[in-house]
Amino acid sequence: MDELLKSALLGTAKHPPPPSLSSILESVELPADHDVEGRFLLHAGTLATYQAAGKAALADLDVPEGAPPERCPVCNDRAGRILDEFLSRSVSDRDLLLEAFTLLGERELVLPPELLPSMLRVRDRELRRQLALVGGERGRWLAAKNPDWAWLLNESTARASEDADDEETKRLWDEGSPAARRTLLARVRRNDPAKARTWLEEGIAKEKADQRVALLEVLHVGLSDEDLPFLQSLANDRSSNVRAKLLSLLVRLPSSELSQRMRQRATEIISFEPAPKKGMVAGALGKLAGRGAPKGRLGIDLPEKIPKEWFTEGMSNHPPTGVGVRAFALTQLLSLVPPTVWSERLGASAEELLLAAGETEYSFDLVHGWAQAAISFREPSWLEACWNMLLFRDHGRPPTPHELRTTGELLGGLLEAMPTESVESKARALIGDPRLVPLAEKALKHLPTPWSESLAKAVLGAGREHAATMSPVKLERGGGAVEETWPSLLVLAAHRVPASCFDEVLRRWQLPNADHYRLRILGRAIDQLTEIVRLRKGFHEAIADRSSTDNETNGSKE
Repeated sequence: MDELLKSALLGTAKHPPPPSLSSILESVELPADHDVEGRFLLHAGTLATYQAAGKAALADLDVPEGAPPERCPVCNDRAGRILDEFLSRSVSDRDLLLEAFTLLGERELVLPPELLPSMLRVRDRELRRQLALVGGERGRWLAAKNPDWAWLLNESTARASEDADDEETKRLWDEGSPAARRTLLARVRRNDPAKARTWLEEGIAKEKADQRVALLEVLHVGLSDEDLPFLQSLANDRSSNVRAKLLSLLVRLPSSELSQRMRQRATEIISFEPAPKKGMVAGALGKLAGRGAPKGRLGIDLPEKIPKEWFTEGMSNHPPTGVGVRAFALTQLLSLVPPTVWSERLGASAEELLLAAGETEYSFDLVHGWAQAAISFREPSWLEACWNMLLFRDHGRPPTPHELRTTGELLGGLLEAMPTESVESKARALIGDPRLVPLAEKALKHLPTPWSESLAKAVLGAGREHAATMSPVKLERGGGAVEETWPSLLVLAAHRVPASCFDEVLRRWQLPNADHYRLRILGRAIDQLTEIVRLRKGFHEAIADRSSTDNETNGSKE
């Protein structure tokens, strides 16, 4: 067939078919008056028909052992059809699949066998972790047949290690896949920090750089001074990513030399002069005039050239676009020092220092660094002060793309670090003020899924009000950032609203009867919101119906 293909591509004049192609074609009698091209076409058709007819079956083959019986019921047909619809969307929806796998795991159900080949192609790490729980015995059986699916066996092995004895656990650590070993190390670290550290001491030098970073991340749990000798032994690691990870660990240990050096560098750079106290009358007049509270003066004495050792010890010398090396170094340095150091050393509150920072040329860099430190060290007073500063400060100019992007990320990080009772009110404040809606989307992405019922209702209520009050006249007046944000925010809400809000989402939405491209965009977002929630609602209802799964075990119905 290869020779015929060459003739077809090059032409019979340049590549005539050889006189003898195969025993099959030699047995075919062709009319003598056919030219070369005619004989070629007849030969090609004959050979294609012969190959399509099949081949003789191979004999004496070993039949592979079948999949073992399932230990858990297979989800019912309705749930299976909805899962298939999740997969058939134009882009497989990670959030829909993750929720579905989680719900199946909670109810001790497994996936239908016919969906397993498609499901085993997922690449997202969290999806794979959940799929290891709901793939069932047949999923593990299939994974053993295809090297591309071996990750499922690794995930299952890591989970099985929780019930293994010490000898078996150590064997899994020595022989497991990178993902399975990280999962195993995290479990051991929670239960026996010293054992986990010993394992790392014995083998981390053999690991690749990205795996060293991943394994060191586990040490954030149970970090103590007992880890210091091991961490300091890695100080000269060749990888900048490993050194950065070491830095993030060592600065959390006040007794480490690196932590002390960072504090000394930072405090040598920054000074503070408190604002003069004003009399009661002058202070009142200042507030009435809109000048607010008097601000202190913050002094910044950065080196003209950042010393090389700052970077060799783990800080990055590759700033984002639009940010200078010195400003980026300042932000990183502040993020590595517990924010309480500044309150104690400079004798000022977080609010006073942040207000003073706003008057310097490094305004955003200072606030950025202190906000990162507040997030890392979970300092309540600084979390609150940084939130207010980022949310309400007027820069006197439009924010740069870097500032806008970073502000949203920081607000989300601050929300994650705040006590739970503070998060809801903060998120509702964002969505309740139309001016803050562009930041709301960025911050709300960082909240746990699903949102609380009260937050979800606040988002849906604000979204309905926005949709109902849109008009071409209003759109032409401006406010583009808000109009650009709402469509993506509603799609985000589609995956985050709790089951108790499904019916609220599916209630009819009101949109003005007008032709404007932003109205069309919002209309499509509302359609997507309701479509996703309808799918989610259907899946919740399907798996809640256990009547059709009680008899479905071993992948079939009785």
